[in-house]
Amino acid sequence: MALFGKKYPLASVLKRLQAGGTFASGELDTLLDALREDGEFKLDRNTWLFFHGSSQVREFAGKQLRAWGQPGLIDQLIRELPGKPPGAIQEVSRLVAEMGPNRVFAHLGRMIHASAREDREAALELMGAIESLTDLLPYLKVAIRDQSPTVRLRAARIMVRGLDNPSIFLILRDLINDSSEKLRFIIIEAFARKPTPEIVEPFFERLLEDDPKERSLLLPALTQLARTRQDQVAERVLPMLGNEKGEIREIAAKLLSEMPDRVRVLRAFLVHCRGLAFWLRERSVDSLKKVSDSLVEPLMKLMRDEEEDIRVGAMMLAGGSKDPRLIGIIQEVFLGKAEWWIRASAAEILNQFPGEEITRVILSRLEDPDLYYAIISILGTRDGSESLQALLGCLESPRRGIRSTAVSVLAQKRSPEVLSRVARMAEEDPDPGVREKAEDTLRAMGDEGQALADRLSRKRREAEQAVCVASDLQMQNDDLNTRTRRPAGAGAA
Repeated sequence: MALFGKKYPLASVLKRLQAGGTFASGELDTLLDALREDGEFKLDRNTWLFFHGSSQVREFAGKQLRAWGQPGLIDQLIRELPGKPPGAIQEVSRLVAEMGPNRVFAHLGRMIHASAREDREAALELMGAIESLTDLLPYLKVAIRDQSPTVRLRAARIMVRGLDNPSIFLILRDLINDSSEKLRFIIIEAFARKPTPEIVEPFFERLLEDDPKERSLLLPALTQLARTRQDQVAERVLPMLGNEKGEIREIAAKLLSEMPDRVRVLRAFLVHCRGLAFWLRERSVDSLKKVSDSLVEPLMKLMRDEEEDIRVGAMMLAGGSKDPRLIGIIQEVFLGKAEWWIRASAAEILNQFPGEEITRVILSRLEDPDLYYAIISILGTRDGSESLQALLGCLESPRRGIRSTAVSVLAQKRSPEVLSRVARMAEEDPDPGVREKAEDTLRAMGDEGQALADRLSRKRREAEQAVCVASDLQMQNDDLNTRTRRPAGAGAA
């Protein structure tokens, strides 16, 4: 064999290659050519070439293996994998998986159960080089539960390639809440790249943990699902509107508002509410009200639905919005012939909108016996002279309940006129209960009202004392008359 114009034995060439270090220009090519041409060179006796520090040497060894195709050499390389440099292990794993996949499976069982971590890590590199994961599943199940964090992480990186496999999908979904932060992130990132409706519940569970890094993956994935897989996702998101965590309820409401067919999903929500306990239904409705501004158009359509409970439910949801487009349709309900509680609810929603015109609409039903208590309460929260004059007019009602309700809500209208009228009620109303309510209202109207209430209280005590004194005098007079009056026939012996 000639080397640089000289003949050197094969041992010298191998020794120079094994020494490594820096090679002169063209030296490495010459050494490898010498090995290629030497008939005495045996690859199976020099497997260290596969793990050499030079990629050119490793590439040479790989070409020789492909040319020779020795099964025994593949087994030998697999046994030598543990403990070698990571880059070399990856290259050799790809090589042996290509040349002898059956030989790889012959070693996996032994390696994945080995006590030495290096053996288990090498087994995973071999598995990572095999495209199909179906036959690898028994070994991956063992690796994903390994005590070594590095083994588990490598197993997870392999398994996320096979999310289409139902068994792998279920294993990884159960690990979304694993104690290892790095493992969770690998799995969540994989699911987020290709989200399916089945990850909605576990993703919501992770949102409860409030990890910013995870949330940056979870929310976009859930939003994508809401926009593309509405029917499958809606049924999983709807129950989240009643979650005990306020933040989860807000996220669920936002996801529903992202769905393309919001009329259908909101109708499904209203049907869903029929089977809920009252408190849970109220919590769910309140959650959606917070995003009702983005739902005005679908809610207006549902307020024309053929079913009354859908119409009413849509109106209640719209109660979270102040969009003026709602005024007309809610006004129709208020002025219509629906049950009293529906019209009362419509009045409360109308009350969200300012202006004397809305006040006049509300006042138009003040004489309705089913609504006047609700309307009086609403008038106490509205600005403007019309609402104030209507409340003062209620103080003259022959109905005790109307006078009592009106005098209570007037506590919110602090003006000299109101103080004077309430003070007169506290002093002159024919009903003791109304007088007491009026005095309590005065005390809630600031220092001036407190002073008026104190004066009335003193005046009432003085009147009561005067009545007591007069009563005592009358009793004393009656007693005196009784003792001094002589009975008829008195004095006869």
